[in-house]
Amino acid sequence: MQSHFFNMFETILAKDIEAFESYMHPEFISVSEFEMSTREDFLTGMQEWFDDETFDLRNANLVILADNPDMHSFQYERKIDGKRLRITNVALIKDKKLWRHIINYIPLDKGVGVKN
Repeated sequence: MQSHFFNMFETILAKDIEAFESYMHPEFISVSEFEMSTREDFLTGMQEWFDDETFDLRNANLVILADNPDMHSFQYERKIDGKRLRITNVALIKDKKLWRHIINYIPLDKGVGVKN
């Protein structure tokens, strides 16, 4: 049986929003920094991500941190608004679907986001 992470990863690579939506729990919630997103808001953001032809996770220094039946976590790098970031995702699985999601953005460029 294929892992939850790789099932999700295949839908992302295929840019298949319907398959991604079917992988989401009805009670899905995502937290990014200080913002909470509903399932519908998150899907809108995923569609925008899928529509971005300049980004491909296969070329983003992807690292799988954890992958088991209850959760998965991964990191990748991406430029957003001209800034290079490491993005960490943690997802909790319930009923074999994405249930809770937390994302964190860490600046990788020197001097960005660092207080002196």
